[in-house]
Amino acid sequence: MDRKEIENELKTRIEKFLSIFRKDDLFDNTRKSNFFIYVYGLKENYIVLLSEEERSLLYSPIEFMLEQREISKKYSYEFIENEFYDLFHKIVTFDDSNSNDFKIFINDSKLDDHIKRLINELFNSQERTFYVVSEVENIKIKDEQEYKIIDSTIKIMRQENLPYEDRKFQQLCKDLIGKPVIFTKVRAWDIDRAKEIALYNFKVSFSLIRLFSPFFMPVIKRRLVEERQCLVCYDEKEKIPHKEASLIRNPKFYPASLDDRIYSQLIYAGITTLEKGSSISKVVKDGLYWFVLGLDEEYLSAKLVDFTLVLESVLKKKDERIELRRAIAERGAILLFDTFEEREKAVEKLNKIYDARSEVVHTGTTIENKMIVSAAEKYASEVLKKLIAKSKEFDGDHDKFIKSLDDKKLHGSI
Repeated sequence: MDRKEIENELKTRIEKFLSIFRKDDLFDNTRKSNFFIYVYGLKENYIVLLSEEERSLLYSPIEFMLEQREISKKYSYEFIENEFYDLFHKIVTFDDSNSNDFKIFINDSKLDDHIKRLINELFNSQERTFYVVSEVENIKIKDEQEYKIIDSTIKIMRQENLPYEDRKFQQLCKDLIGKPVIFTKVRAWDIDRAKEIALYNFKVSFSLIRLFSPFFMPVIKRRLVEERQCLVCYDEKEKIPHKEASLIRNPKFYPASLDDRIYSQLIYAGITTLEKGSSISKVVKDGLYWFVLGLDEEYLSAKLVDFTLVLESVLKKKDERIELRRAIAERGAILLFDTFEEREKAVEKLNKIYDARSEVVHTGTTIENKMIVSAAEKYASEVLKKLIAKSKEFDGDHDKFIKSLDDKKLHGSI
């Protein structure tokens, strides 16, 4: 697609997303939702609950942009996501100055200009050099030793080793002096992409060490309070230092507190039924373990395996080993959809997910297909939610739950 075609497609998708804010029930407590976003007014921050369909509209322009190879190669998902959130904020504003007259303003008169500017910036920006450093632990290094392992270097950091005299950068690095560190220089277009490449370089170096010494386990230093790998990243061209020390990412559309509306959604979903020690409760907890691992995992192949394990834990019988691909696809389709057409499409998608997972597991092949991983995440999330919702119906019995799905299949539902 040329840039004009991209601009037109983005405009169509953004306009569909903006339609959410024109709905009369935007802040209605009875709205059914599986997701929420943060928005802000003049005085307070608010939460807008989104349905699955509305959520897809939110991510549609972001995902479309990342489908453009020139963009996905250059930028991190987080960077593109934040660019679009900034664009949305320029268009949608909330006036709560009068408590009796809350207003939503949608100013899309300059939407074409915003899109054109964004496209030009993304396609025309120049690659920059970043220096990324982090403390490491489970490792001892003598003062003068330095180990360059592929793209990373491990050594005791000294003041004279800091490559930049920038005062802010020096301040961020003060805690690293005299400690074992790992550092690398990478070329990237944005800081998140730089950190992704740097962390990959660090992991490659650690993995290479462990290939020859499996019990030697150097890791990036984790802070006890923040529970986060702490990276110092320096943009060589812009001379901007950055330090990241929190695992909790700043929520999009600005932060807001948990309130009764959000909690009521959890209660409505049926979480109280999991308090009993039933077989469904155990399956849900097992599925949540793999689901959270998938969310926290950085590499696509591992994420896919984790999310597929969620599908297996929810949709297979305890000792079932034969024709899992077919059983999981059909049961998942029956669980999540009502019509034959919807189920037929779901079976096809679930089969593709399972085939990709099998290729990873049985051949060691890595994948770069973010869309299939995203689809696996979505299906894993939805089957867990459905199982929780149906726990009461089946009195917590997972075998009865599976049997009900198979009975529907026998009666010609798919």
